Amino acid sequence: MFLHELPDAKDLFMVISEERGISPSIVEKDYWVMHALWGLQ
Repeated sequence: MFLHELPDAKDLFMVISEERGISPSIVEKDYWVMHALWGLQ
């Protein structure tokens, strides 16, 4: 199972964004970039 398949993934992105002091959209973008790169291997 991937993180984006979890029902509370958006909540996790929010927690990370608050801890890091960055926008939740940046956290989600970074996740999708990592997911795409992982898929290329």
